[in-house]
Amino acid sequence: MGYSASPAGEIRQFGGYWLGRRLGAGGQGVVYEAYGASGERVAIKLLRLDRADSSDARARFAKEVAAAERVAGFCTARVIAADLGAAEPYIVSEYVDGPSLHRAIAERGPYSPAELHRLATGIATALTAIHMAEVVHRDLKPENVVLGSDGPRVIDFGIARFDGATLTDEGLWPAGTPAYMSPERLRGEPAEYAADIWSWGAVLLFAATGRPPFLAETAQAIYHLVLTRPPDFSALDGMIRYLVEAAMRPDPAERPTAKSLLLSLVGGKGETRLLLSQGSRAARRMPRPEVARAPADRPLGEVAENVYTRLDPADREVVPAVVLRMVLPGDGADGALRRAYTGDLLDGTLDSARVRRVIDGFAGEDLLLSDGEMVTLASAALLRAWPRLRGWIDADRPGLRLHSMLSETARMWEAAGRHPADLYRGTALRAAQDWVASEPRLRVNQLERRFLTESAVHERHGERRRRRVKAALAALTALSVATTLVLIQRGMTENGQRELAAARKAAETADLLRARDPVKALLLSVAAWRLAPAEPAAAGALYSSLAQRESHVLVPPAGPGEAHFDLSADGTTLVLVRGGDVSRWDVQGGHRLPGPAFNVGEEITAIALSPDETTLAVAGRRSVRLWDLRTGRAIGAGFGSGGAGHLAFNAGGNVLVALDSLDGGQTWDLTGLPDTAPRPLWGSADPGLRTIAVSPDGSSATMVYENRPYQIVDRGNAPLPRPGGARPVAGDIAAYSPDGLTLAVGTRDAVRLWDLTTATWAGPAFEGGTAHAVALSPRGDHVATLDDTGITLWRRDGTRLLTWPAREAVGEPRFDASARTLSYRHSDGTVTRLDIAALTSARPIVRRAESGAIDEQARIAFVQGSTVTLAGPRAPPRRLDVRGGGRVAAFSPDGALLAMTGADPARVTIWDVATGTAKRTLTLRRPLEAISLAFSPDGGTLAVSPHSGGQGERLRLWNLRRGGTSVETLDLRGGPRMAFSRDGRLLAVNGTDHNGVAELTSPRGYRHQLFGSGGDGGRPLAIDPAGRFIAAGGPGAGVDLWDAAGFARLRTLRVDDEHEQLSLAAFTPDGGLLAAAGASGRIWLWRPAGERPLGAPVPLHAGKVLALAFTADGRTLRSLGADGVLNSLPVDPALAAADICRRIGAATLTEEEWTRILPGVNHREIC
Repeated sequence: MGYSASPAGEIRQFGGYWLGRRLGAGGQGVVYEAYGASGERVAIKLLRLDRADSSDARARFAKEVAAAERVAGFCTARVIAADLGAAEPYIVSEYVDGPSLHRAIAERGPYSPAELHRLATGIATALTAIHMAEVVHRDLKPENVVLGSDGPRVIDFGIARFDGATLTDEGLWPAGTPAYMSPERLRGEPAEYAADIWSWGAVLLFAATGRPPFLAETAQAIYHLVLTRPPDFSALDGMIRYLVEAAMRPDPAERPTAKSLLLSLVGGKGETRLLLSQGSRAARRMPRPEVARAPADRPLGEVAENVYTRLDPADREVVPAVVLRMVLPGDGADGALRRAYTGDLLDGTLDSARVRRVIDGFAGEDLLLSDGEMVTLASAALLRAWPRLRGWIDADRPGLRLHSMLSETARMWEAAGRHPADLYRGTALRAAQDWVASEPRLRVNQLERRFLTESAVHERHGERRRRRVKAALAALTALSVATTLVLIQRGMTENGQRELAAARKAAETADLLRARDPVKALLLSVAAWRLAPAEPAAAGALYSSLAQRESHVLVPPAGPGEAHFDLSADGTTLVLVRGGDVSRWDVQGGHRLPGPAFNVGEEITAIALSPDETTLAVAGRRSVRLWDLRTGRAIGAGFGSGGAGHLAFNAGGNVLVALDSLDGGQTWDLTGLPDTAPRPLWGSADPGLRTIAVSPDGSSATMVYENRPYQIVDRGNAPLPRPGGARPVAGDIAAYSPDGLTLAVGTRDAVRLWDLTTATWAGPAFEGGTAHAVALSPRGDHVATLDDTGITLWRRDGTRLLTWPAREAVGEPRFDASARTLSYRHSDGTVTRLDIAALTSARPIVRRAESGAIDEQARIAFVQGSTVTLAGPRAPPRRLDVRGGGRVAAFSPDGALLAMTGADPARVTIWDVATGTAKRTLTLRRPLEAISLAFSPDGGTLAVSPHSGGQGERLRLWNLRRGGTSVETLDLRGGPRMAFSRDGRLLAVNGTDHNGVAELTSPRGYRHQLFGSGGDGGRPLAIDPAGRFIAAGGPGAGVDLWDAAGFARLRTLRVDDEHEQLSLAAFTPDGGLLAAAGASGRIWLWRPAGERPLGAPVPLHAGKVLALAFTADGRTLRSLGADGVLNSLPVDPALAAADICRRIGAATLTEEEWTRILPGVNHREIC
């Protein structure tokens, strides 16, 4: 019993197929059953939601479709349809009704010799058809063999390759299932047909024994067994053993082909098509295994029919009346269902006991969903899958639409007090009466019948009223106005519901598209908000767009033949050479750039695009050639020895570097082209040469060797000072700054900058993983490094600005000319462009800060040791010497005073902000130290939170209106966070071990350890200005919301990152929004009424956030960071939408795109 419905419980349609139940999930896709117009059952594969941010998902889908479509339908599942350009790409394939081989063996045990022979024949038939289409499956395993009524079928071409591509598996380990992968694949060699043959033998061993051919606790251990030990074939005998042993030989060249396997199994003369037919016939003689059918195995219509037939005849009579009340037949799945009120079904029109049995019966098989008040069908697919229901609908399709309007109008009439103006009249009344008189299966309930009766009575009375002209005119005028209002209200209600549903879909689709179509994601987030401004999902989509780094993604077109890619120096253009044909693509616009069509030949090993984008260097098997991209003509003759695995121009475009993994590398002087042929410059035949970096002017080169120090040489090969000087360093990468004055080099766990003019290290090291590539921005003030975890963006002073998970990135990241974007290329040619403008254009007020304070007027204080930097909205930064160092700070509500600790943490000084003078000082009894400060709302009291030896001590209230001499000690221990309520009645404190609330009434009241103990020590705290809530970080992830009156915990506002350490919180002035931040530099937002955050957290700072404050109007959140930056985040949705529209520019959704994504809602301009 039970199954997973379609995503998020929504009604979904893909092409002409309506989505039903979820059947399972694979490496990159989730598979659902679906139904066509005549009820045919198919399988639909969608991208996994947890892989929606994978930039190569569409490309993999395209490969899967191409591979499956090439294969003839012998023992495989046929592809019926696919749409890779849809917002959610999908593949529709033939549904194979049966268990997987894995499940069949698990439930009924190993196969007998006869069964094994038929299974071997069926899979060999499938492989013969697959290989005949020049496809390598690469993932043959028991889970991908389905045992249908007509024999075994091989499914899932998700990681197949075809067209003779020579791609090897990418990543640390190859894609696939360890125990069924051939040794050569584990060695990183290309997967040829022989790899599938090895898997065929492994699958048969599993079927014969009930266990995989290799077992170990980890995947790595299985890899070791596959590479070092032969399988155990003792469970096999006769011909099957001979064939399996041959199939699993270590040397792929010694394995038989799929065709020869099939010939051995079925006999014959060897003609392939005849063999396939013989194999299919033999496989069909294999009976479907007797295993228990899971609910999801049964067709949806069969499940419904079983429920129907289990009911007694009297109960079956009421099924149409119950189910048809939930149907609204139309052209598509979206809008095909409606919700029925349980009260309408149980009003006595039908026998209530029978209705309950019907609802319970269908709900028991998850065909109905009920929340007690409403009931609906779980999936629109049932309308197609259940022939009986399809017949009921077809018999009265217009009547069902009429009833939907009748039901809604009657309910509105009842809710409005049964006003006569809301009744039916004329054509509408007669149509409804005629439909009821036809005795349809769907019966009107008591309210609907009463509405029709009153409408008929009112119609008769209206005839008499028409004899009185004046009265009739008045009545008709009132009736017209009332009817218009009802129709307007009804239209507004229907339109509002459609727009709300569309807004939610737009928000969901935006989140799915961020990694692969970021511009469309931004557009849809704004569209969602414009459709439903009050919807939390729409606001969340806006905030996620503020957090979105991706600005553009270019996915180059797929096609036959081997492809080579290179990205221009500024990341704006991708050059693609496929099958020798050259094309250039605009990364931002996503379109092909104009230019001549030409072919540079095949057997290409590497390409490189010149910095000015006019020249393409192409390495072939015999030589390197240069091509003019403006004319499509070759520039001079070929040069070099050919076979280079890597080509690169220097930043000046006057030197070309050619590297070979075995023969070292060579550089070529290109000055004087085309009149002068390329001349060799620096080179080395040392196979340990990793790369050669050439200065922008071509005057020097850095030779990078494996396990040897860097070598810098001039044009005459004279050595120049090496990075590290007397203590030279070794590494794998080197890159020159655009001005040629600085060299970036990689060491074991860092990247460092070497000043070529002074022969000294320039600035701090950029520490992290072992970098594979490095790039400097055009002005040299930012650095981007690429390592195994992704891309890291640095300020030149060593501040880490961004860590971006881009494990699929290859080559150097590319800054644009103004360092506002950073682009990188994936191995499949996809280009992702990141918007880094906010990071690179931010100008720190101070270099680094230890603590800070901010108020709603944007008055700020950065604390750096003995110096405090003050600034205001219209005042330039100025420094305040606090004599010895400050640790914590707080502004008074009017911003006139600043309370701070100094070199002595036991002393708290009040400073006059305007004059920069100390006004008074409070000294705590030693060894107490102040760890938190807070002014009361009227500015007359300063709360001081002391601690000693790591333990919080009792809070002090310093009365500033009595000359600063009156201090009260509260019976509540302090912590690193304090907050007053706006009326000054409450003072809350939060910390790891000590927290609570002091009620500053007379007498004082205390709530100790209110927020729980434990945690990370930096727990956030804020009190809603309206006095309703206290937000306090507890020991777990997120923020707990407390009732400020009764001190009861209401709910937990959660975060989606278990590693997030929140330390600050702030409410908007109206209390409608809560912000929190901490060590990661990200801002989280919630509405207090919900539990989930509004969208993704917005990254604003490089490192810890020191202070948060909303502006007085609550429309903007300001934050101070340890990076010394003051940032502003537009939290008002209108401001956020305007900010997003500025990023989008002129882009918009066409009417076609709008209709495809948001059907049923009128197209409108977004920005």
